[in-house]
Amino acid sequence: MWTKTLGALCVAIPLVVGGCGDDTKPTTPAGSTGGGTTTPPAATVTVADAQKLLDQATQYIKDNKLELADKAIKQLEDAKPKLPAEYGPKIDHLRTAFNAATASGALGTPKAP
Repeated sequence: MWTKTLGALCVAIPLVVGGCGDDTKPTTPAGSTGGGTTTPPAATVTVADAQKLLDQATQYIKDNKLELADKAIKQLEDAKPKLPAEYGPKIDHLRTAFNAATASGALGTPKAP
């Protein structure tokens, strides 16, 4: 099971943080406008990082930045087993909100960068 998880992280994480195994220098997600925020690799997500990712993903959904929201949610889902139990429902709720936003198109047209 860990082999699959680590293998998936080595494929997914470079897209988000720019390298597998390099958890010393997190970067902003691709396509982000910056703003001084960083996204840690899923293997090192702390409770504070998880809350920050939850807040970012929520804002990304509101801003119709669905690709960034999906990346943040995937990172949270990967880190979910290492987080306190109360984060599970929060992450699940965020995924449900994301799925509803993408299915309904209720957020309107994507905003220009």
